[in-house]
Amino acid sequence: MMSFEEFRQEMDAYRKYAIQEATAIKEMMVVTQMLEKLYGRFDEQERAMADRVIGEWALSEDSSVRFDALALIDTFHIVGALPALHSLLIRLGQSTEVGARHEAQKVGDIVAGLGADDQMSGAS
Repeated sequence: MMSFEEFRQEMDAYRKYAIQEATAIKEMMVVTQMLEKLYGRFDEQERAMADRVIGEWALSEDSSVRFDALALIDTFHIVGALPALHSLLIRLGQSTEVGARHEAQKVGDIVAGLGADDQMSGAS
């Protein structure tokens, strides 16, 4: 079994590979599609590690890394990413960067969706 650090490196490397593939065909949505396929192949233990990595990506200073993380969190309803999303919301609320308000709205929508998932499953 891979250590968490090795797993993180593998996911980072795969994301870079996906970017190269998407750039070659000039279709950047391929990155998200490839990451979704990768995540879908993970077993329970791998998903737990992937969820941690995706939470880290959500807090990245790189908006493209955050974009990929948010897409995965939203698609796979990664409730474990809520603490990272709350931190990101605070950071975006204090940001003067162009697009921060829009991104904060998107993150808020994802958080609301994950909260609804919690309520549906009986967790709070």
